[in-house]
Amino acid sequence: MDLAIVASSTPSMVLHYAAAFFFVAVAIGLVYTLVRTGKALGRVDKLLADVDREVVPLIGKAGVTMDEVNSELQKVGEITQAVVDLTEKVDSAAKAVESAISAPARKAASFGAGVTQAFSSFFSRGESRQSDAAGGWTPSGWDETAAPADSAAANTGAEAEADAGGASS
Repeated sequence: MDLAIVASSTPSMVLHYAAAFFFVAVAIGLVYTLVRTGKALGRVDKLLADVDREVVPLIGKAGVTMDEVNSELQKVGEITQAVVDLTEKVDSAAKAVESAISAPARKAASFGAGVTQAFSSFFSRGESRQSDAAGGWTPSGWDETAAPADSAAANTGAEAEADAGGASS
């Protein structure tokens, strides 16, 4: 009977040994995984310590650099404002010089135009006298038929010739 007990207990024992082996293999796998996770966490901890040790001074240096950059930008802003002020002064000086030069130039041009007009008027008056003597010019608003009779009688032929002769010379 021993053999029957052994035979009937063999499959259950094999099953028990298989389950024990499986649990031992799972436990070994879990231990291996936990050890690897522990090592990884140790490396992460060391990495964070290194980052903390090196990044904090870098952030401080970056803050100092930003303060220096802001200081330089403020100086550039002051220089830019000085250039704007200088440009405005130069612009107002240029406008003053332009007005000081252009006003007399305008007056000289006006004087020249007046002189030209006077000469033109003077010489055209002589030409108009010649055409008056020929009977070609009548002032606007005058009607030749309505001219007073006294003026025709007063203007003798000798005076008309003198006027015509004086205009041609």
